[in-house]
Amino acid sequence: MGDPQERNLSENHRRAISTTLNMLDEMLCGFERWAGGQEAHSAFYNEHNSLTPEQSEAIVHEIQAIRGLLRRMRDDLRLDGKVVDVANAIWGAAAGLWPTLVETESHHLRGYGQPPGWLAGYLDPKIEELIERLSRIGSIALGTDRHAGPPERLGP
Repeated sequence: MGDPQERNLSENHRRAISTTLNMLDEMLCGFERWAGGQEAHSAFYNEHNSLTPEQSEAIVHEIQAIRGLLRRMRDDLRLDGKVVDVANAIWGAAAGLWPTLVETESHHLRGYGQPPGWLAGYLDPKIEELIERLSRIGSIALGTDRHAGPPERLGP
């Protein structure tokens, strides 16, 4: 088979392989947090970590083995890893959800049937506030928000 570094690998192939393996490695980071006992608890999203200590230990063992293989593949094929700038990731995620929030405004919900008359008065200001606050999170992460402390209350 020979040394993988001596074989020609196009940049397109290198990029495709790198992208997939980067996604796998990022997923492993999440698994590792769960194996460490972490749970998220929020308004709508809640995690229940039912992993036993034995399961957690076995998962961490497999993660370590996978990472060893990933490192070898990265080195053998001269693949690129990536460094995620958390500030940019926060901004990107916040900006990416904006269109979905906009489509939750009452006039967009008509595609699911006529919403009750009271819904626009209740929902639209809250969706607007969510959009503004999510936008503010993105601005804070990028250091472009004028407010360094907690933001003032935007709505009632």
